[in-house]
Amino acid sequence: MVRSRVSWNLGLTVPLVAILVLAVASGFLRAGPMAAAAGSSADVQLDTAATQMEASLRGTGFTFTVVSRSTLHARPGGPKIEVPHPTDRFKTIGLADEYYVGASVATGIVTPDGYFLLMRRGPAAPDEPPDFEKAEPTLAALVTGGKTFRNDGEGWYATDTPPGIGLDPRTAALLPKLLRNATDATADGTKLVDGLAATTVAARGKVADAPGLMAIDAEPFTELAAPIEFALDAQGRLVELHALLRNTNQETFDLLVDTVITISYDDPGKLPEPVPTWNPGS
Repeated sequence: MVRSRVSWNLGLTVPLVAILVLAVASGFLRAGPMAAAAGSSADVQLDTAATQMEASLRGTGFTFTVVSRSTLHARPGGPKIEVPHPTDRFKTIGLADEYYVGASVATGIVTPDGYFLLMRRGPAAPDEPPDFEKAEPTLAALVTGGKTFRNDGEGWYATDTPPGIGLDPRTAALLPKLLRNATDATADGTKLVDGLAATTVAARGKVADAPGLMAIDAEPFTELAAPIEFALDAQGRLVELHALLRNTNQETFDLLVDTVITISYDDPGKLPEPVPTWNPGS
């Protein structure tokens, strides 16, 4: 399974790409029974998940995946979206009410010793499943030994600006707070996560409690466009987080990001070493 063992042999050969790939997926919040799980209110479920997450962050940690898809939406009464030509950026092939921009995916680990993230190109079509193993690598981030590194394809180098989508180190550390501070929580049904049944709870969160959901540096222009869907396993642990976000920098259209983070509590193993190294100034 990709989350139980993240590949750390980067072998990256692609140039630097923009870390902010934005998306939306249709049918974000599924309809489901509104009654809370037997013997437990939705608020208590989220509080339990927060306690479990705190224990994980102090203990062995976890592995995770991120799928971030983007779509532009025309606003009511506003202009249509010009759909670009697939090979000629100076041409358009028509007008549309929505346009799938693209996606980015990532795998990573969080442990008491640090953090690792490997980003890859996401699905080219909105209904295409993500490939966490064979899709083209793009960027990577590593926090180890109290230092932060990034890899743009040539090797690791120290940085103050690591790449990241969905779950950067700051957002990972804030997950217990996000769960506890969520409001208007309602049980939202059940779903399968990695083939196992999970209880879903919808609740309103705060961007300040999850600043990197859209991208590691996107907090100033991130807005939660809908309640967050939290999926909890039989032990009450958070195993999936589904958020729909709006990029407020876009003034003409609605640029929405659909982010799904899946968490596995298998032993993530050790963090990779920041080798080979690279000097960006060379």
